[in-house]
Amino acid sequence: MFDKKKEIEKMIIKRYWSEAELNELERLCKDSNSLRELRIGAIGKFNERSWQSIEAQIRRHKDWITHSEKGKLEKASKEDALEAKVDFSEEDRHLIDELQKSPLSVKNISQMFNVAKEDVFRLIDRLRLGGYEIEVAPEIDGERQVFLRKEPIPGQIFRLAPITKDEIKILVISDPCLGLRTQQGNLLATAYEIGEKEEVYFALVAGNISAGKSSPRRLGEYFLRTFEEQVEYIINHWPKAPFKTYLINGPTDLTFKTDKGQNLGYAVAQERLGDLRYRGDKEAIFLAGKDTRIAMVHIEGDATTYTKSYPLQGVTENYQELIERVLENNLPPKIVLVGGTHSFALIPPRFPLSPKKKRDICSINIPSLYSITPTQRGKRKRGGSPVLGCWILTLNFDKEGNLKDILYDARDLTAYQKKDDYLEGPEIKSGLSEEQIKILKLLEEEPRTRGEICRILHKSTPYIEELIEGLKNKGYSIIFDAAEKRIKLEKVLKREFKSIALDTLCVKRIKTLDFSDTHIGHKKSRWDLIPEVYRIAEEEKVDEIHFCGDLFEGPGLKHRQLIKGEMAISGADEQRDFALSIWPKSRIPTKLILGSSHDFEYLELAGHNITETFARMAALKKLGKLEFIGEDTIWCRGMAEMKDIGNLLYHPSGGIPLGLTYRGQINIERLVPIVDGDFPAKILKVGHLHIAIFMQYKGMVCLFVPCLQEQTQYLAAKGLFPWIGFWVTELFTDAYGNITRVILRYVPFEPQKRNKSLKRKT
Repeated sequence: MFDKKKEIEKMIIKRYWSEAELNELERLCKDSNSLRELRIGAIGKFNERSWQSIEAQIRRHKDWITHSEKGKLEKASKEDALEAKVDFSEEDRHLIDELQKSPLSVKNISQMFNVAKEDVFRLIDRLRLGGYEIEVAPEIDGERQVFLRKEPIPGQIFRLAPITKDEIKILVISDPCLGLRTQQGNLLATAYEIGEKEEVYFALVAGNISAGKSSPRRLGEYFLRTFEEQVEYIINHWPKAPFKTYLINGPTDLTFKTDKGQNLGYAVAQERLGDLRYRGDKEAIFLAGKDTRIAMVHIEGDATTYTKSYPLQGVTENYQELIERVLENNLPPKIVLVGGTHSFALIPPRFPLSPKKKRDICSINIPSLYSITPTQRGKRKRGGSPVLGCWILTLNFDKEGNLKDILYDARDLTAYQKKDDYLEGPEIKSGLSEEQIKILKLLEEEPRTRGEICRILHKSTPYIEELIEGLKNKGYSIIFDAAEKRIKLEKVLKREFKSIALDTLCVKRIKTLDFSDTHIGHKKSRWDLIPEVYRIAEEEKVDEIHFCGDLFEGPGLKHRQLIKGEMAISGADEQRDFALSIWPKSRIPTKLILGSSHDFEYLELAGHNITETFARMAALKKLGKLEFIGEDTIWCRGMAEMKDIGNLLYHPSGGIPLGLTYRGQINIERLVPIVDGDFPAKILKVGHLHIAIFMQYKGMVCLFVPCLQEQTQYLAAKGLFPWIGFWVTELFTDAYGNITRVILRYVPFEPQKRNKSLKRKT
């Protein structure tokens, strides 16, 4: 990584004109007989500077211009200004004048014009639109320098792209628990490396930055036990980054505060004022854009409940109320980030983001950055399988600063955790034999008995002892623990955290659009949205479209829809023909399965697989590559393999549990033992429930796919409101088949305000 401070110093030095340079430029001006001659001579003499920089100096010293084409330079400047057609205000011109003299910090400009620091970038953008190439350097010691690199070229005006983006990227992490033997410092460094590569605006840490004060029974799980040790370690080892980090104290951090009044988060931030900011205990609210509030919370106690979404649902509900408080602002957050859950889970907003939908909240579980401890592993709780990783959230805003879209980027680093990551690994010195290197690697993993080493290397005990003695002579500290009867390699504390190579994390990539439950034939079907689904699929350039069942409403007998007058189209042939008449043409392959309830009714009553028939007839009508992939006799499930990554489309039966992710977890636990080359399920896509949720659990992705149907009488009677929308899912795996990255875009639709009659295409 390059030294940013040196780079900025270099830029500052290069910007200033020395007295010797100005004297030389004055001589060239007076000796040149034409503008062309002056330009050639000046560029040759000052080859490290642009002509625009040289020309700016000439304009400031017009008395130097003695050649016969003196007027041409001034004329070109006037024509240039006319061609730009940018009306610069006095404020703009003042900023140009100041930047021509020397670089300024963002803070200087903010104070100079009495505007917020964020508004400084809008001033810069106006100048860039006028052709002034202005650069904002990375932050150093809390300051960002602004440089005027080039001025408009005479006769050529290029409107430069604005640097102010209508998006903010945020790195979100939780629970590094530094001081535990199971901490994963290299993964913390990896998260920051990802944040730097993605150019995040800032990072949020949802607590438990330290291991905290240990209980007597857990002393063996800590390698740092006191407040002072942990604070010093965090200050020295926390990754340095070009963006700020905002952190809160979690329950482990507060063990010192409740005992001795020692505030760990505050103490760390005080020593790292350049990049770390302390924002309170257990909860903090952040403002982005115009009025988008982001709540970051660390839940109390051990949150390793079985249903991963349950704590998340509870925290989110605590922010939702219809009371408009009179004496304080209780505007709920748009995004709730929950730490302490050790999992990836996302419940997106039900509706398109809008200032009117104040209580429609996006809820996100944050994974941890430490491995499960022996105490946690020994608890009799199901679901104790923590996920390690981080989120990159991209918030997109409209021109007024209102949040309009969120892109979710989940980075799963669970596969890269390492035992004793807090210790330095042994250095492989020259002169070691292959067998000695193998012994070092074995002892690095864990202490071994002599017998274990002999069996692994297939060598005798005296030979192994001779190899170990040779390692000791090379300077390795290897001891025999008489109590454990095992050989141990003594290691020292790691001096710094190192990121794993990011280019190894994403080897294979697939991209799909996932939708479900259109219920064509029902009056509440939103079949009118299907063309929009395919339009966005083309726009997103997805590889495949996956449909997770209940394409049709069926005969209308299951919930007595026919009797209740809820059916718009009755009969299998009529429903199928209508679907064919409205289905858009597309070159993107579409994979479909049969629903376990509504589609299945035709199979139960007459042995007719309506979805398979629809797919075949769609191909005959040249609507595209529609393929029915339901398994024989298990039509409600089908495998779509893409680059050896299995997408298991599934349409179950039954209702929605209180903990929304429960059914996904149960299914994953049953799938994990049977996944192999013949059944390569890595992604479970679940229809039927009319909900939209993402989770990662035990190495699998589970996507609850929403519907394209309004609330029906059946749902209303149960007090359920559907998510109407679809997912765009981009997924990456490493060379070992681990899912390491999932980029999610959820596209919701507004419910209709009035009934819409079905009309057949003509």
